[in-house]
Amino acid sequence: MQKFCWGLCCLCFLSFFSVKAQKVSFSGKVTEKETGEPITGANVYFKGTTLGTITGADGNFRLKNIKPGEYELVISCLGYQRITEPVLLNGDISGKLYTTNVSASSLGEVVFTGTSTPHHLKNAPVQTELINNKLIQQTAPSTFIDLMTGISPSFDFCPGAMGPFMQLNGNDYILVMVDGKRMYGDIGGQTDLNRINPENVERIEVVKGASSALYGSEAIAGVINIITKKPDNKLHISN
Repeated sequence: MQKFCWGLCCLCFLSFFSVKAQKVSFSGKVTEKETGEPITGANVYFKGTTLGTITGADGNFRLKNIKPGEYELVISCLGYQRITEPVLLNGDISGKLYTTNVSASSLGEVVFTGTSTPHHLKNAPVQTELINNKLIQQTAPSTFIDLMTGISPSFDFCPGAMGPFMQLNGNDYILVMVDGKRMYGDIGGQTDLNRINPENVERIEVVKGASSALYGSEAIAGVINIITKKPDNKLHISN
């Protein structure tokens, strides 16, 4: 009996290290191609998963506890071209360097959410992420929850008895607006996200971080402003 218990302990010990050895890490750096300067705050994630992070002040990033396999790496940042690259992970990878150019198409975008007046995206005093219609169409979401989780790893949705609870960087004090106006009709203290149809969304402005000075205590985690599409058909009333 003692030998059997000793053998079982050894088997569990070896199984633990075998499972642990299956996890790998992936790290690298993101810089601007022309200047070589590190890019801070870039979103780095594997598409279709919840694995993601952001680059630090030195442009470095690190993803840990990844199951080996093939992934599609996505790197996106305000004002820069998006990077998409397939990655095969069968062991730890470190020191990968990714360079990107300034995106000329995004410099003229005008945002309202970060301040009370319109600003060009590149000059906005508050860090604002712009999700345009082209990116929404590429994601092809069936619900608003699928849209936000598929585009940004900063969002997380926890199931609840009254519907999914949205969190931004671990905080659930998020103000949701539609065309600059507060969205009402909450469920259990949370906005009813099922009322938002992704097909009617033109673009989304996301402010990450405390915006309570402008919007109140509801915007401690951030603000989501959903800009809807303009109707194609004119108003028609018949009696």
